Amino acid sequence: MGVDKAFLTYCGRSFIEIVVEKALKVSDKVVVCVGSKNRSVFEAVLPGNVLVVNDRVDLGTPLSGVLTGFEILGVDYAALVGCDMPLIREKVLTYLASLAGGHSAALPRWPSGELEPLLAVYNVGDTLSATRQAVGDGKLGLKHLFEYLANVCYVDVNSLKRFDANLESLKNINTPQDYEELKFSESSICGHMNLSSETS
Repeated sequence: MGVDKAFLTYCGRSFIEIVVEKALKVSDKVVVCVGSKNRSVFEAVLPGNVLVVNDRVDLGTPLSGVLTGFEILGVDYAALVGCDMPLIREKVLTYLASLAGGHSAALPRWPSGELEPLLAVYNVGDTLSATRQAVGDGKLGLKHLFEYLANVCYVDVNSLKRFDANLESLKNINTPQDYEELKFSESSICGHMNLSSETS
């Protein structure tokens, strides 16, 4: 994108503010892993009860954040959410959390087989163990993690439509074109919705 995606804006607020607000509706423990970036820039726009941390390791992939955040949280299950997903619905997170119990993860999966690991709920202990194994084997991509996680609950993305009719929660803003499309819809959407409310 050429800029930090966390600070792109939608409806007058940065992506990171929106995503964290949604996360706080699901859990009172939210950790924002910012790699080697300046934490104070994030802390300036986020609530004081949100912990902003630098990654303890630099793997060049989201596994750095997994190892850092999951070690800090001290909970049994945790959601992993990308900072570039401003259209996320908290009810999707709640639903995934309801499916995760007794499993290593509750992971959305498209009919094509493509996975959505950046909007999923994980067993923290299982995931930390699997991440360390993957890193030890030199497999640093997030999707390799599932080669090491047993008993994953794969969730058909279509089942999420009851909470998010257009599956906007799964939309990553990865390219300038993605952002242009988001901004194109902004004026019509932001005038008729409150981002803190649940819409589908």
